[in-house]
Amino acid sequence: MTILRTLINDLNRLSRFQFACKYVFPLLAFFMTWGALGNFYTLSLTKKDLIANRGEVTTINTRLEFGTTQYRRIKYYPIIISLEHSSKEFRVRDNFKDWFNYLQDKIQSGDTVTIFTRSRFDALISWGKKGDIYKIDKNGTVIFPLSIVKEYNRSQALILGVFALVLWLFFAIYLVTSRQ
Repeated sequence: MTILRTLINDLNRLSRFQFACKYVFPLLAFFMTWGALGNFYTLSLTKKDLIANRGEVTTINTRLEFGTTQYRRIKYYPIIISLEHSSKEFRVRDNFKDWFNYLQDKIQSGDTVTIFTRSRFDALISWGKKGDIYKIDKNGTVIFPLSIVKEYNRSQALILGVFALVLWLFFAIYLVTSRQ
C-alpha cells in the first residue's frame, strides 16, 4: 500500500517529466536493456547452439500475422515453412523480406531441408519465437546464412542499447537532482 500511496502522491506532486524520469523511463529502459542484451547474446550463437529440424517441406508461403505495439496493431507477412512429420511451423521474419523471393525459388514443396532454430530459452531471453529461422541448409548448401540474422540482431541491439542508455541517463539525472 505504501508503494501505491507514494505513486499517487508523486503523480500529483511531480511534473509529468519528473514522473516519467522516476517511473516510466526506468521501466522502458529495463525492457530495452533486456532487448539489447538478448540481441547481443544471439550474436554468440553458432550452428552447434541451434536446434536442427530436418524434413521434407510440405508448405512454404507468406502468411499474414498480427502483432501489437504500444499504440497500434501491426501487420506483418513472414514466410512460413512446414515440414512433414512436424507439428511446428517455422518462420522467416519479414525483416528479411529481401530474401523471400530467393528462398521461395530455392525451396519447393517436397525438398528436404534443415531448418535451424533457437531453443525455447534462447527465444525467451531475446524476445523471439522458438520457430524463428536462423539458418536453412538444403542438400548441404546454405540457403539462408546465420550471418544475415546476426547482422540484423547486431543493429537491433545497438539501437535498443542507445535508447536504453538515454533513458537510464534521464533516470540517473533525476536521481541526482532530486537528492539536492
